[in-house]
Amino acid sequence: MAGCDCKDGERGPQGLTGEKGDKGNVGPQGQQGIPGLTGATGPQGPQGATGSTGATGPSGANGGAGTPGTPGNAGIDGNDGADGVNGKSGRGIAVFAQALQPTNSDFTVQYGSIEGFGVNFITGNDQIKPGDLWIEPCV
Repeated sequence: MAGCDCKDGERGPQGLTGEKGDKGNVGPQGQQGIPGLTGATGPQGPQGATGSTGATGPSGANGGAGTPGTPGNAGIDGNDGADGVNGKSGRGIAVFAQALQPTNSDFTVQYGSIEGFGVNFITGNDQIKPGDLWIEPCV
């Protein structure tokens, strides 16, 4: 049928498959795919060894003053003190029963040896004082 000028003839049967051709060149790399899903969490690992002790920290500030304590027990009585110096004696009222008005000489004669008047007396008590009595005998 070579060289045949056939226009409307029937199509003939399909021919046999030819031999496989040579492998072609590698094409360009395709785009990166979307990220995959995150997998499940794995099991917990074993506990690690104890770490070494750290250095000692700086000293803290001093605390505030504490509250006063309760009063202590009373102490024992002390020894008696030394005897004091003898004190001066006071005096009472000097009484003169005589005709003439008494003088300090009369006072010394009658009261000079009496405690508080002429002996161991407070300054000023060794003489006639206001309040002393003079009794004049009636004649």
